[in-house]
Amino acid sequence: MKGFYTDIITVSALSFALDHFPERTPNRWKLISRYVSEKCSGILTSDIPKFTLGSSCVDFTNTADNCKALFKLLHTKYPDLLALNVNPYEPLYKDGDKNCYKPIVLMPPVKNCLNCCGIPRVKNAAYPIVFTTSGACVGVLLSSYCDKCHWTYYPSYYHTAPESDQCYFFDPQKSDFFHFTTNTVYHTHFLRDVTNNILYSHASFESRAEVYNANFRDVNNQRLGAFIGNFKRMRNEASEDDWKLTERRLEEAWFMWELVNFYQDRNVLPGVNLKSPGDYKTPGHRRDVESLCQKAMETFLREDNGWVHHECDVRGCREGFVMMDGIEKIRRSKCAAPKSSVKLAADMPKVMNCCHETPILGGKHQKASKYCVNHQYLESPKEPIVTSQNRPIFESHASTCVSNDDHDRMPLNDRKRLRLDDTYATEAKRVPPIIIRLPEVEGMNPEIISAPLPENDDESVLVGCKKKTNIPKFHETTAGLLALVKPCGIIVHHTEMYTCESPTQAFIMMMCCYGKNANVLSRLKYVGYDRACDLSPFLVNLARKGNPGAKLLVENTKFLVDIFHCLKHTESCCMPLENNPKCKFHPKLPCFDEISDTNTECAEQAFKWFGRFKYSTHLMSQWKYKFFLNRIVHMRNMYTVRVLREGGKLDGNVKM
Repeated sequence: MKGFYTDIITVSALSFALDHFPERTPNRWKLISRYVSEKCSGILTSDIPKFTLGSSCVDFTNTADNCKALFKLLHTKYPDLLALNVNPYEPLYKDGDKNCYKPIVLMPPVKNCLNCCGIPRVKNAAYPIVFTTSGACVGVLLSSYCDKCHWTYYPSYYHTAPESDQCYFFDPQKSDFFHFTTNTVYHTHFLRDVTNNILYSHASFESRAEVYNANFRDVNNQRLGAFIGNFKRMRNEASEDDWKLTERRLEEAWFMWELVNFYQDRNVLPGVNLKSPGDYKTPGHRRDVESLCQKAMETFLREDNGWVHHECDVRGCREGFVMMDGIEKIRRSKCAAPKSSVKLAADMPKVMNCCHETPILGGKHQKASKYCVNHQYLESPKEPIVTSQNRPIFESHASTCVSNDDHDRMPLNDRKRLRLDDTYATEAKRVPPIIIRLPEVEGMNPEIISAPLPENDDESVLVGCKKKTNIPKFHETTAGLLALVKPCGIIVHHTEMYTCESPTQAFIMMMCCYGKNANVLSRLKYVGYDRACDLSPFLVNLARKGNPGAKLLVENTKFLVDIFHCLKHTESCCMPLENNPKCKFHPKLPCFDEISDTNTECAEQAFKWFGRFKYSTHLMSQWKYKFFLNRIVHMRNMYTVRVLREGGKLDGNVKM
C-alpha cells in the first residue's frame, strides 16, 4: 500500500467528503475528488506543514483513484484522522455546473426494498432548494427505484405500486431534513424554529417568511445568484423567486410537517397514505393539504380526549372545576348559504343548520364567491346597469317622451326603466334645493351652492365608476371558538362556533367532551360560565323534557359566573351577594367553598394567548383551521404540563 505526502487541509476535506457523499452515491469518488480540489484551491501550500502517511510516499494529487487510495490508508492505519471535519456550509460554489460541491446530499434511508427485499437502483439526481437555519442552498436529492415491484424511494417517503400511495418512513426526531417536494427541502431544525415562533411569538406564516428572507437575502444571493440557473429544470433566466421563501411555501410545508408529527405521535405513520388527491390533478400540481388535514381531524375526533382526566395540585383542578367561555377573534370565512333552525328531537334544543364549508376564495384559476362549491348555484348572475341614452340626470320630462308606437315596441324591462327615469326626472324638479354655505375664507367670498335632493335611489340613474356590481362583497365568517379551560391552564376542549354563542352550543360542547359515559361526566363538578344564569335554567328545561345528559348535569354539576363578569350582572340570581336569598351563581357563595380562591379567569387568560392567532387563522380554510388550532393547543398543553412538573404541581403518578 503506497503512502502519500499531504497536509492537514486535504485530510480534513477528505474526511468531510467521505461522510457527505455516502455509499451508493453516483460518481461518489469523482465528487469527493472535486470537493477536495475546491477546498484546497487558492491555499498557499508552502504555508501549511505537510506530513507523510505510510511508506514509499508520493505527493498527493486530487484524483478519484488517489482519494480512494488515501481513504483506504487512513481507514487501515490512521482511523483517528478520519474524525477531522469541517463546517458543511463554509465552502460555497466555486463554479456552477452540476458536478460542483453541494452542501447537502439526500438519499433514501433504505438499502433494500420494503416490499420484495430487492436492491433498488439509484435514479437520476434532482437539485432542490434546501431551506436551513443558515439560509438557502442547493442540495442533491437522490431517489431509488425497484425494478421488481416498481416502488420508488425518496429521502423522507416512498411511493407504492400500483396504488401509488405516499407513505412516510422518516422519523421527525431523528432525521435532519424533511423532503417536501422535488423542488424544496427543509431542515427539521428550521421547521421546529417556525413552530416555536408560531406557538410563543404568535408569528404568522407571512411574517416568518419575510423575516427569513430579510435575514438571508444577501447570503442567498452570494451563494445562489450566479449559478442557480444551472440546477433548474427549466433553463429560463434565474431570479430571486427561485430561492425566496414565500408564505405559501412555508405554510404548506409546515402543515405537512405537522401532519407527519401527528401520525408519528400515534405510532401509525408508516401505514398512513399521505398522498393527497390533488397532488397531480389540481392546477399547478399543488398539494391538497386541506384533504389531508380533514383526514387527520377525523382520526382525532374518533379518539378519546385524554385531557378530561387531567388532575394536578392547582386549586380547583382536582376538585373538578372547568371554565367555559367563547372568543370571537379566532374566526374564518364560511359559506353564506341561508341558515335554518332544526329540531333534532323532542328532548333536544333547536340548533342552527348552516353550511360551514369554506367559500371559494378565488385566485389565478377561479373566480371568488361568497358561497362554497356546493352552494355556488345560489349566486345569481348580475344584470348590467343600463342608463338612459347618455342624457343628463335632471333633463326635462319632455325630452324623454316617446311615441306610443315606439313605447309598445320597446322591451318590457326598457319600458319599466323608462317609466322610472321619467318619474325620477319629474319628481326632481319638485324637490326644494339644498342650501350649502361654505365657511368664510380670507380672500374668498362665500358661495351658495344649490342642488336638488333626489329621493329615488334607482340603479338606472347611477353615474360614476363605483357601482353596486363592482363593490367587493365580504365573506361571511364564523363566530369564533368555544373552549373549556381548567384553572391550571390546560385547554380541555375547544370547538368552532358557526353562529353566535348560545346555551345550546355550551350544552352540546359539554356533552361532546364529557358525555361519552357517566363516569367521565361525573368528573365535571363545577362549571364556570359568564352566562351560567342563562345556562342553568336552560338545562333544567331540557331535563324536564327528558334529556338524559341535561338530567346528569343538573344533578351532579354546579354552575357559577366568574368573578369578573358576575360584578356586571344585575339580576338577583347573581347580584348582590349579601342579604339576597335568590343569589345562586355568585362564586363567593358557601356552596362553592370547595373551590374558593380558584382561578375563575383561566379562560380569559387562555383567550389572551388564543387571540394573537387571529392574523394566521382568518384566511385559513375549514380543515386547515381546525388542524392548526388542534396542534397549537396540544403543544400549549404539553408546555403547561412541563411547567406544572417543574413547579411541583404535577408528578408522574397524577393522571394527565
